[in-house]
Amino acid sequence: MRNPFLVFEDIHRTPRQKLFRIGGVRWTATPYAWLSPLFWCALGLAVAWAEERSVGAGSWLVGGVTYGLLLYGTNVVHSVGHIVAGWLVRAPMTSILLTATRDVTVYVRRGAALPARTRIARAAGGPALNLLTGGVALVIAELVHVEFLWSFGIFNLAIAIWTLLPISTLDGSVIWTSLRPKKSLSKARIGLSLIVVATVFAILFGREHALAWDSLGRLFIVGALSILAGLGRRWASIALGLVVATACAGLILGAAQAGTSSPWAWLFGIDAVLFALGYVWFLAAGGGADG
Repeated sequence: MRNPFLVFEDIHRTPRQKLFRIGGVRWTATPYAWLSPLFWCALGLAVAWAEERSVGAGSWLVGGVTYGLLLYGTNVVHSVGHIVAGWLVRAPMTSILLTATRDVTVYVRRGAALPARTRIARAAGGPALNLLTGGVALVIAELVHVEFLWSFGIFNLAIAIWTLLPISTLDGSVIWTSLRPKKSLSKARIGLSLIVVATVFAILFGREHALAWDSLGRLFIVGALSILAGLGRRWASIALGLVVATACAGLILGAAQAGTSSPWAWLFGIDAVLFALGYVWFLAAGGGADG
């Protein structure tokens, strides 16, 4: 069985330590699970740095750790969603394995032995609870004007979008293969998924922090395109050129937007949309197609 995405330990051979049991679900951990808080705090520090680079080191550390805790909270919400979904479809989870990065769910009956609708409902439970929690948090944040609730809401929505991508071992791949069992997950679909995520992030955060979020988004896409470019097709080269061109445009717009208001920010948003459309064209033209 393949190792889950973004899990670096070999979960099939690494020993597991029992922690506790809640609601019939056993929580276990690998020997490297103690690195998980550091992993999430590192992500939080990256978010804090991208959001505001002019603050002092102390404020950056506090903000980064806070974001890290909120991000880990979204991870817990996601796991609870899978637990509840397993109960509802009578295919319950047996345990949750804590690793150095993300949590891994373990079920009584594996996917192949279950009806498609059960697999879909169980896989959708985590993202669904993230979407619900994120939406509620954003509504409350608007009513009471609490900044950390807004961040918690955005993080939940981001995790939901991420886990619904059709990448192998993520929830999206389970849903996709259950809906279309004869269709494989091509590299093109994975690339398109990453493009959508980067564009969503760019539009959400670009209006205030265009330069920082654009840089992170482009790096994310360059990683995806490195997979596609490895196919050696001329369309991949054209697409990689689009990355460079739109990245330069984004950097110029981001720099110009600093110290100004909405016009440059909306131009950045248009740039992000064009970026996505360019890659849709790339995929439709055949770049990234298998064979």
